[in-house]
Amino acid sequence: MASNQNIHIIKAEQEDGYLKITWTTKGDSNDTLESSDRYPNVFLRDSCQCSQCFNASAKSRLLLMSDLDVDVTVNSLKVSDDGHTLDISWSDGHHSQFEAMWLKKRSFNPDEIAKREIYYGEKKQLWNKKFQDEIPKFSFPEVLNDKKTRLEWLTMLDRYGLTLLQDVPCDDKQLHRLINKIAYMRLTNYGSLFSVVNNPNPNNLAYTGATLGYHMDLPFYEYSPQVQFLQCVKQTSCEGGANLFSDAFYTATYMRDNHPDEYKLLSTTPVDYYDVGKDSYDFHLAYRRPIICVDKADEIKAIYFNQQVRAYILNLPLEIIQPLYKAMKLFYTLLDENSVKHKMKPGEMVVFDNIRVKHARTGYEMKEGGGRHLEGAYMDWDEVHSHMRVLKEHVMGDVYYSHSDQ
Repeated sequence: MASNQNIHIIKAEQEDGYLKITWTTKGDSNDTLESSDRYPNVFLRDSCQCSQCFNASAKSRLLLMSDLDVDVTVNSLKVSDDGHTLDISWSDGHHSQFEAMWLKKRSFNPDEIAKREIYYGEKKQLWNKKFQDEIPKFSFPEVLNDKKTRLEWLTMLDRYGLTLLQDVPCDDKQLHRLINKIAYMRLTNYGSLFSVVNNPNPNNLAYTGATLGYHMDLPFYEYSPQVQFLQCVKQTSCEGGANLFSDAFYTATYMRDNHPDEYKLLSTTPVDYYDVGKDSYDFHLAYRRPIICVDKADEIKAIYFNQQVRAYILNLPLEIIQPLYKAMKLFYTLLDENSVKHKMKPGEMVVFDNIRVKHARTGYEMKEGGGRHLEGAYMDWDEVHSHMRVLKEHVMGDVYYSHSDQ
């Protein structure tokens, strides 16, 4: 985005409910480009940044919807001599002033709208088994202490859904150190932190040496944790104990293109999940939803798959059960065929997208040298994306929709 000094309004005129603004901008090669944008009157009136309409400290709109005239018109317009500001007098008697940069950043031009999409998160880059040697790796101390590195790490996490942090001190304080740099941990029925160690009386299969199939954690929550952290404090020296990861968005996309009937079944049929036991408190959690969750445009938003805690009940018509099992088996097979494998070493931490990347574990035996200890925690994407926007303001000095630019 060009600086405010490189954007000049040269003309503003009314066009039947719209305001057309013509401006000049300096291009990358320092040449002057002329373009125009149209803004609905009601949008500009609703977006007035004066102290009567906008609280600068709270960064919130004071103007109530009940007081907004949706058919408001312009009485007069005035462009400043330097072309940096536009003054508008409205038919409701109000007066607004906007800076050129503020207006340009909120253009309704399709190219500008596309640029702003990153405000809500990175475009997902899907991957398969070829990702084995491409997993993004970062230094844990640098992520902690350098904001630019932390932004790069979170950007890769958002884009690929899987990252590896190295040089992590081998104690149970490091997850707190990292997550507290971002926001706070997600509290669940297993507490804020959980220790993945072998337990003779486990309340979760993770606390055994059993092989775990590809799954997401905690699908029995209506709002499941979205980002997962697993820190290796101690790894078994025996065979097994390795983690496998698979991009379920890649698998779901492949099924949509190559197995549409099975894809439709998994994206429309609700499956039941449950968890019953005691940890931080007595719990009996249950929820049902399709395995592949999509929006109205059929864009894949989340994958809820966990064979181990799928309930022993299916509230579905009898005739759909066999096709559903076949679709789930195909989905699982494709996950496995496109997975990457990594046996974590002490001092490593994997951070991944719980609602996108499914993880598994090879089984291991509890014998001499078979001890294994991981520390785990969760966060939600809302908090991660929030921190990424804060970092972008620090590192890049500019974030779309920020109200600090006027």
